[in-house]
Amino acid sequence: MRSPSLLLLLLALVGTGCSYAAVDVAGGANQDVDPVRGQTIVFVGTDPITLRTNIYRVQAISQDDFATDEERNAAVLFAEGFELTVLTDFEVGPEGPLVDDGDIILPSEAPFAVPDRLGNRVGVVIGGYDFANELPVGRAAVVDLATGDTTVAPDVPGLTGVRFSWLGQFLVLEHRDPLTGLAGVSTIDLLTEPLVAQPVDVPGSASVAVAGLERESDAMFLSSSDAYGVSRIVRFEPLTSALSDIAPSIEGAIADVHVNRTGDRIAASWVDPDTARRTVVVADTTISGGSWVELTSALDADCSQPAWNPARTGDEAQQLAYVCEDSETGRPDVLLWEGSSLPSGAQPPSMETLTGGAQPAVPEG
Repeated sequence: MRSPSLLLLLLALVGTGCSYAAVDVAGGANQDVDPVRGQTIVFVGTDPITLRTNIYRVQAISQDDFATDEERNAAVLFAEGFELTVLTDFEVGPEGPLVDDGDIILPSEAPFAVPDRLGNRVGVVIGGYDFANELPVGRAAVVDLATGDTTVAPDVPGLTGVRFSWLGQFLVLEHRDPLTGLAGVSTIDLLTEPLVAQPVDVPGSASVAVAGLERESDAMFLSSSDAYGVSRIVRFEPLTSALSDIAPSIEGAIADVHVNRTGDRIAASWVDPDTARRTVVVADTTISGGSWVELTSALDADCSQPAWNPARTGDEAQQLAYVCEDSETGRPDVLLWEGSSLPSGAQPPSMETLTGGAQPAVPEG
């Protein structure tokens, strides 16, 4: 539907250099020449009439068959028109992913499309409800951006998110048990038919969550905790189901687990089981039998949400940002630690405060 609000949203996304005359969501007037498709934008929009929320694809197009690679890469700025496609216009019926009125496109836990590393496909969560068992369910749909073909996986109770493995052969499903609230992870091999979700079993664990993806492979890092509150970080290889510890077990809950770009450093928020205070802990994944280092334990603050600089490679000093809320004043600040090797933990490491001005709060995440 070509509604005014959707067109305005499209203009806002592709830049202010375009005008109404330059934007044609129908895909261009000259149909004698096959259009050259350039960059793709995927966004979420809501139709103002039906109030239905969908995921849309916008492709910059040109009628120039002899466009250079540079021109195609810049097509979003110099395009002759734009082609708009609804990606979540799923079929309703026995063969389609929507079987009754209980299905809800784009659940609140995952109201967006997640692209693969090459930008050729997106993963979408189709939310629904299993009336027979009175449980919320979800289906993972993979949409090929080039062909528009959609592949839908079977129902998974409590599905909250999807992502592709680094190489893209596997779809990683994150879900939460509707009855117990415990987190779990499953994988789908996209090269097999029919698609089957295989739960990841970490022996002794009550809850499992994705901590990060391993570069140059389909493996992933998982965080898990047992019924007694002991947490660990493992590497999982979906092709062989092999598990290996990459960080030592630690008593107390860990969250906000973040792996750096090269996979040799890991950071997390750790809750001290004695004081219930959060601190940022880091570990070297290449050291067998290593230990967690409490990066912020010397601060009189509650610290969480660590995130590595994603642009830093292994031969550069690593940068880790995190949020600390002062225990006395309640003031939150974003701090930065930088170093080529992890601190020993004997002395508090030097860190820089990035938020010098006044602010009422730092948003979660």
